[in-house]
Amino acid sequence: MRLRAACPPPDFWQFGTKGLGLAHVNGRLLVLAPQLLSGHQPSQAVVVGGTVLDIQAAPSKEDVQSGTTVPGHVRQIPGGVARNIAEGLSRLLPNTQPPPFFISCVGDDAAGTLLMSELRKLRLETEGVVVAEGATTACVAVVLDRAGEVAAAVADVACVEEVLTPSCLQQFSARIQSAAVLVAETNLHPDALASVCTCASGAGVPIFLEPVSVVKALRCLPVLHHLTFIKPNTAELTAMADAICTKLGRPVLPRPTSWTGGSPAAPLEDLAKLSFMLLKQGSHGAALMTLPDPQGSAVQVLHMKALPANVVSLTGAGDSLVSGSVAALLNGQPPIKALAYGMAAARHAVQCSQNVPLGLSLGLLDKDATQAHSSLTNYTFNMGP
Repeated sequence: MRLRAACPPPDFWQFGTKGLGLAHVNGRLLVLAPQLLSGHQPSQAVVVGGTVLDIQAAPSKEDVQSGTTVPGHVRQIPGGVARNIAEGLSRLLPNTQPPPFFISCVGDDAAGTLLMSELRKLRLETEGVVVAEGATTACVAVVLDRAGEVAAAVADVACVEEVLTPSCLQQFSARIQSAAVLVAETNLHPDALASVCTCASGAGVPIFLEPVSVVKALRCLPVLHHLTFIKPNTAELTAMADAICTKLGRPVLPRPTSWTGGSPAAPLEDLAKLSFMLLKQGSHGAALMTLPDPQGSAVQVLHMKALPANVVSLTGAGDSLVSGSVAALLNGQPPIKALAYGMAAARHAVQCSQNVPLGLSLGLLDKDATQAHSSLTNYTFNMGP
């Protein structure tokens, strides 16, 4: 594999008609948003996935220890990957654009009542949130260490898989097919994920998929050919690449100790039907990966350094990266600049105790997005010998 740094190609930065969100990327025309419904009203972002009650425990003085308790603080806050993304979009999208349409579920229990009450306070359309009789609302218990990193977590999200079935989701087909973009996550059952992705891609709706975790990232593989964007972290990308290599009878990739422009791009050789991959790398920043060559002989990686932050909690960073990126795309930014806005939103997220920072707007993120974009480095990975 050969690596070279270069300036982005000129057509990477071109825009189409203002307000229609058309981006020419490496010769391909990508319709980002907003599509038009009858009556000439801009269509919505549609978000589908879990709504969760997060129980977060953080030590106050001593760090967490196995087999014993330590003094700290325990909070219950609204969470869930899709719910967090939907809230982020509700705060970031200007009032001139329609609120996101949120498809999710809760049980008819106390947790579900609390979460529905909080959802109704947001600029969201919540008619797609199903209240399932007799179901237990999804819940995640998270223990943070003193650095704000997740030390341990247990997720009970069976409600999402049991309620949001393909037959349940079919009632929202018209919303999905007329969406500006569909944002989905892999807490959905694989059959449900396949159903919504097929519905959206059949109507030409761009799809942005969040892999959620190393285990659930494998649910992305059957729907890769439907996707426009996917946002794994390095571990999730490695798991997907290993599964693809194993299926093809090829050796798995070597494990680098860190990445500053090396082998993690190699899995994209087998992900050629994707338009864009946003690789989240924590303290190493983030990268936008594309295949400028339709034959998959090279991978272009646009890398930006992480923004400095005073970390309080890392639990909502990835979700804010998605909502910031999608909101920027819906407002006409090209993909690489949209990722810079996502990184800016993630910076605000890690500096607060909520899953989604309050008071967000794209204007508030301008300075941080510009700083992230200023660190841009372009790499090309040639897949030949």
